[in-house]
Amino acid sequence: MAFVANKENTSWRIVDGEAVVIHLETTHYYSLNPTGTFIWNLIADKPLAESAIVASVAEHYDQTPEQVAGDVENLLSELLQEKLIEDRPE
Repeated sequence: MAFVANKENTSWRIVDGEAVVIHLETTHYYSLNPTGTFIWNLIADKPLAESAIVASVAEHYDQTPEQVAGDVENLLSELLQEKLIEDRPE
């Protein structure tokens, strides 16, 4: 699966280096830490496979994919649950 920001249900801005995402239907807002913001920027405009996200995060933070995979999976799961992102076939 590939993940992308749900542009129909969200609005976002980067404020002081952190993504602030607003769910337009619920009006809930979410503040992402720097790593979450990095991931959000990866998927804001184009779908990206989880493996590519993991590889990008690992490279950016000088870690191995194994070290970051669980955290990336957890964040993507939470963003999906809140309907802030969508999953699409690759």
